[in-house]
Amino acid sequence: MEQVQRESIPKQMQERIAAFENEFALQSLTHDGTSGADVWVAALENSEGKAMIITCTVKKNGGGVLRIQF
Repeated sequence: MEQVQRESIPKQMQERIAAFENEFALQSLTHDGTSGADVWVAALENSEGKAMIITCTVKKNGGGVLRIQF
């Protein structure tokens, strides 16, 4: 997995992260596209040390998006 910038992730994933940013801060954002699907993983943490992981998988079929799954 490689570290990525927020601007390079799917809009739906950006919106999902933004929904939690009033309580959690984004700590890392990674991407892996080696398994036939693109997978993004966001790690968030709040001031109390509680962690949250958000994942997004985009499966492609012949150049078109087949399914987005959280």
